[in-house]
Amino acid sequence: MKRRICLAGIAALGLVAATVRSTPAYGQLVTSAASFERYVESLNTAGNSLNPIERLVFSLVLSNSKQHPGNQGTAPAHRT
Repeated sequence: MKRRICLAGIAALGLVAATVRSTPAYGQLVTSAASFERYVESLNTAGNSLNPIERLVFSLVLSNSKQHPGNQGTAPAHRT
């Protein structure tokens, strides 16, 4: 009886995990985490005198900023 309950629990957990992975929020979380990691590494290798708390805060702010892939430092095109 315990074995069936355990197997049912594992199967339910697998279904929940599969559902969570397919949601857009999960993809956004993964993207934000990857950009946070990139910013932390960049700040570590920059050679500036930031303490770990400052690196953490700056990385969080930068990873949460809205960046549009098509607008990376370029002026918008004028349409006529």
